[in-house]
Amino acid sequence: MADNSLTPEQQQYFKFVNDWHKNTIDSKKVAKTKEGQNVTVNAVGLPFDGKIYMVPGYLPDEGKILTEDEAYSYWKDKIPQLEKEGQIVGIPNNWVGKDVSQHPANVMARKNHEFMDEEQIPEDAIAYDYSEGE
Repeated sequence: MADNSLTPEQQQYFKFVNDWHKNTIDSKKVAKTKEGQNVTVNAVGLPFDGKIYMVPGYLPDEGKILTEDEAYSYWKDKIPQLEKEGQIVGIPNNWVGKDVSQHPANVMARKNHEFMDEEQIPEDAIAYDYSEGE
């Protein structure tokens, strides 16, 4: 899955979460929230070691959507090894005193999310339906 509107550097920034998205669908472990929104990644931008890393905030094997603090605890010890292996890259976190909503990581995340939202997720890929009974 490649969004051709992103530069190669931006695509690399999102490769890890985009692969997670695809693997969640392929393994049929998508969650549906109370509001009816499908969740495959729930990407979170985590500040770590002077950079911001885009990591999943959804654990498909458990059907658990993590809070930002839980995501940080889950990923903080994994990020250095993932970066060393070339699986994940970070964007320098040098956006002091500026509108954080316009930080390149946030702008790219919105663009990437629009791309992911265009994909039709098959109903049989939903393993955790939290909308039932609402």
